[in-house]
Amino acid sequence: MKEIEQQHRFEFPWKVLTFANWNKYPNEHASHVASVDILSRNISPDGKLITHRLLQLKQPIPSIFKKLGIPYPESAYFLEMSVLDPQTQHYEATSVSLSMRNFVRAKETCCFSPDPESGGTLFLQKASFTAFSFFAKIIEEVAVNRFEANAAKGRHGLESVIEKISTEIEKFALGAKDFESQVSNRVKEIETRVASKVKEGIVGLEKEYSTTINEVEHQFKNTLTAVEKKIDVTLNAVEQSFFPELESANPFC
Repeated sequence: MKEIEQQHRFEFPWKVLTFANWNKYPNEHASHVASVDILSRNISPDGKLITHRLLQLKQPIPSIFKKLGIPYPESAYFLEMSVLDPQTQHYEATSVSLSMRNFVRAKETCCFSPDPESGGTLFLQKASFTAFSFFAKIIEEVAVNRFEANAAKGRHGLESVIEKISTEIEKFALGAKDFESQVSNRVKEIETRVASKVKEGIVGLEKEYSTTINEVEHQFKNTLTAVEKKIDVTLNAVEQSFFPELESANPFC
């Protein structure tokens, strides 16, 4: 059995790395990944996201295998089982080979955990290869070399995905800012129009109120004048009917 372990520190936060990891394929650095299918995904009672995925990888036939006449498929399948714990911010994925298991077996474990010192993310990658053949050492050496090459491509691919996501986020932020500006301008326009309508309404009400007051005052004056005239007429009538009696009763006449 041949084992290999690699460590790498990403400058991006853990949440960004794990999000990018789910969107890692396809990318220009991983042309060997033919397909990725989610077989199952569920949340455990303690809040962990558990996912099973099937990966199909294209692999060129090593020249040594051709020389030795060893049958080697053009595609290999891997089963990935991952657990993401948002509480502890730990992600771990273990992949095992499903193809040619009677000839060679591969196992890979990847872990993402926050780096408290830098604020980035620590990436730990382990792999083991066990070959069942007279040429086991040669086969395991070839597998390790290929793993190292693909691991470097995988890291570059993950970084390229993060850059794309960052670009999309920036575009979305700019679009949201532009939309916010448009909404703000529209609200101001509506407020101006409403204020204008309200002002017009108030002016109209003031005019109507003034007209009504003038009409009431005019009617009141007319009514008052009519009442005054009626009172004068009444008083004159009273005087005419009363003073003659007073004149006839005057002892000095």
